[in-house]
Amino acid sequence: MAIEQAHPSLPMTLEQLHRRLAEIGFSGPVSAEHVSFVLSHVDPTKFLYALRAAGKDARARTWLQKLFLRASELVSNPATPSGPLPPEHQVSCPQPAGEQSAPDGATGTGQSPALLADTTFVVADCEATGLDLAADRAIEAAAVLLYPSGDIELTMHTLIDPGIPIPATSSAIHHLTDRDVIGASKLAAVQPTISALGTHFAAHTPDLDAALLDLRDKTWLCTHRLSLHLWPEAPGHSNQVLRYWLDLDVTLPPGLHPHRAAADAIVTAYLLKRELRLLRERRPDLRTVESVIEFAARPAELVYIPFRSHRGMKWSEADESFLVWVVNRNFSPDIHYTAELAIRRLQDG
Repeated sequence: MAIEQAHPSLPMTLEQLHRRLAEIGFSGPVSAEHVSFVLSHVDPTKFLYALRAAGKDARARTWLQKLFLRASELVSNPATPSGPLPPEHQVSCPQPAGEQSAPDGATGTGQSPALLADTTFVVADCEATGLDLAADRAIEAAAVLLYPSGDIELTMHTLIDPGIPIPATSSAIHHLTDRDVIGASKLAAVQPTISALGTHFAAHTPDLDAALLDLRDKTWLCTHRLSLHLWPEAPGHSNQVLRYWLDLDVTLPPGLHPHRAAADAIVTAYLLKRELRLLRERRPDLRTVESVIEFAARPAELVYIPFRSHRGMKWSEADESFLVWVVNRNFSPDIHYTAELAIRRLQDG
């Protein structure tokens, strides 16, 4: 099988780059076209520096994540110019010359690391016209505060005028239509209110929520990825499946239902509360927000095979030929990691 080089200026394959970006929390697409776009706008030396430093330097990690989010938004736009990114798409770049990576636990910003025990998380959720970050828009947003005490408070919940029609396929999920958002505020009026709630955000789909709510500058913790590490044996890892599988004692205000922003944000807050409690028991070494984000971003070992031909079978029951087939395909870092571990165990006897 041919190995695809990520880019002529990078000493790695596309798969290696994909895995590295996944390790630092980016779960979006990473194609040769995306990489070429990024490196047509930034110095490859700075890019490689950031890639090496991202494990410990939050500035480098955020820079890389923003670059590839911009690539996802702009790579399909033939009008995008080469050279420097337009001002609205520029992101600050960490400087390699003379800089040192932040020490373990440091944020890379000169500030002390945020301790989990002292952190209030802003758990955010939004509903949208669709899932295309380049074309779709938020139509509803909610934010819930999870305090260090464990108390949960629905802080804001609002409809948003997306400025574009809401497709029937999306309305079928959240039951919001064009009529519902008549007279609602634009995102530009809502975003500052959400942003002012805090620094440390959490969501079950943070890449999507951060992009649609224009909150990419925040620190985001992914409750979905945490759940993969903490409960790999769960029958599913959506927030609603976990709500019932974990028997979370969720209290929803009257009139709220799943696939509405407030209800989903509340469920995710209860899920995060359980995750943080379990982390304190299992991983007392993870004391800072940054360390938990990095832990969640690592590839997770899965229990069940998701493919139709083997659905329900455990990875530990698969034969080596199937596992090798998986490793040689373009699947997610979690699937690759799990298959590689299974092969190693088979070979070790």
